[in-house]
Amino acid sequence: MPLDRTTRHLCHLYRQNPDPWGHATRAYEQAKFARTIAALDGRHYRQAVEIGCGIGVLTELLAPHCDALFGIDCVARAVDAARQRLAGQPHVRLTAGVAPDDLPDLAPDLIMLSEVLYFMIPDEIARLAAWIDVHAAPDARIIVVSWQGPTGEALSGPASAALLHDALVGWSRRQEDGDGYRIDRIDRLGN
Repeated sequence: MPLDRTTRHLCHLYRQNPDPWGHATRAYEQAKFARTIAALDGRHYRQAVEIGCGIGVLTELLAPHCDALFGIDCVARAVDAARQRLAGQPHVRLTAGVAPDDLPDLAPDLIMLSEVLYFMIPDEIARLAAWIDVHAAPDARIIVVSWQGPTGEALSGPASAALLHDALVGWSRRQEDGDGYRIDRIDRLGN
């Protein structure tokens, strides 16, 4: 689980503002999400997992690219908002919980980690990598979006992405810099 102080901080942010990062309103966030969707390379995915779905803004953009989409976030208030946003999309399932502990037995071919990985501790990232190695489909892609500035956490965005990639066996990584953020595309070798 994220550190207790991190979870408390995130819950506090959502109590103060239902959209604390302006995902639904800021042009910066919309441009970042457009580049994130472009990182799908036009592929359609059978089963996607979005870790840290928040209020579901990116989830809503991912939904048309997936046959099934599972979103998880450690802030129940955010998940409730995401459920309202995505009501009427039966192929999207959302739950409150933490990854990897509360991930169901899925075989995703897309794993999305947008601005969430640096909230995890190294052991949690290693356990997530182990979950991915066991569960991810042979043609899976992982997309990690990371803020490149200070995170207020022990890990920076790039360091957390590197930890995940380094813990995965047989995966390649391509990086693309954006305006203050970076997108890592991590694919199984041979894809």
